[in-house]
Amino acid sequence: MTEPPGGAAARNTQHRLTGAFAVKRLHVHIAVENLDDNIRFYTALFQTERSVREADYAKWMLDDPCVNFAISARSR
Repeated sequence: MTEPPGGAAARNTQHRLTGAFAVKRLHVHIAVENLDDNIRFYTALFQTERSVREADYAKWMLDDPCVNFAISARSR
């Protein structure tokens, strides 16, 4: 096997592009004033139900884009 131009860095980039490495997820957390209204809004926006719901927190684990999106009424 020959080394791609650019050495190990190019090889690692090539693996990422072909899916040989695990996909990393972006995490976004937003503080909201009205949790129930925002749950309805983001459920409609993402067209999927939330993955987690607690008294003051909700989270969607989206696949496209690969994001963990959370909202909470814990602080402003």
